[in-house]
Amino acid sequence: MKIVALIDGFNFYHPLNYHQKTEKTCLQWLNYPALLSYYIAQTPSIAKGQLEDVYFFTALAHWRNLFSPNTTTRHLTYINALKHAGANVVLGNFKEKHKSYTHFCEKATSEQPCLIKQISHEEKETDVRIACKLLELAALDAFDVCLLLSADSDLVPAIETLKILYPQKQVVLVTPPSKAKIDKLKRLSLHHIRVGLKELKRFQFPNRIETIDGYSLVNPWQCTPFSMK
Repeated sequence: MKIVALIDGFNFYHPLNYHQKTEKTCLQWLNYPALLSYYIAQTPSIAKGQLEDVYFFTALAHWRNLFSPNTTTRHLTYINALKHAGANVVLGNFKEKHKSYTHFCEKATSEQPCLIKQISHEEKETDVRIACKLLELAALDAFDVCLLLSADSDLVPAIETLKILYPQKQVVLVTPPSKAKIDKLKRLSLHHIRVGLKELKRFQFPNRIETIDGYSLVNPWQCTPFSMK
C-alpha cells in the first residue's frame, strides 16, 4: 500500500502557535514525516502501508518582518528541517488585500468622517495547489491512500472529484487540535485522525540538526521539546 501526505501548513500553523503559547512547550518545530509514520503504524487499516512522499504547502510571509523581525528566517529554517527529513516543500504566496471604510474621528464632526485605508494579507492558492497535487498523484497512481492534513472545507470538491475519477483511492483526514468544523471532510474520508498534543510534543525535531552538507539547523523558537524558555 502506497501512502502520500499533503500538508496544509498554514491550516496547521495557527493551532500549533496557539497551543505552543498556552502549553508553554515547543510544538512548531514539528517533524511531520515522523509524526505521520507513527499514526500510520497506529491505524490498523493502513498500518502495512509505506509513506512514500510528504508534501508541505506553505508561503513566506515577508511582510511580517516589518513588525516581527526574523519571521522569514525562522520559517526558512523550518522549511530546511522538513527537507532534511525528506519532505517536499511547495511554496505559495501572500497577496495584499486593500480595504477602505469610514470612521468618525475624534477631531471630526459627524458630517466629516475619516476615510481609513487598511492593507491586509491573505495566503492564496494553497487549497488549489493541494487539490491539484491530490489529483495529479492519483493520475500517476502514486498512492493508494492519501493523508490529508487540513481542516479546510474548501478541499471537499477535490476529494469528491477524486472519488468519482479514482474510486479505489482513499483519503485519511488528519486535523490539528482545533474546533474547526470538519463534518463534510470526515464523511468523505476513510478515517479521521485528530492529532493530539501528546504526539505533537513527542515528534519535535532535535533542537540542533546536523545536515549532510555540514550545516546546522537550530530550533528558531529556542525551546526544548517539553519546556519553553
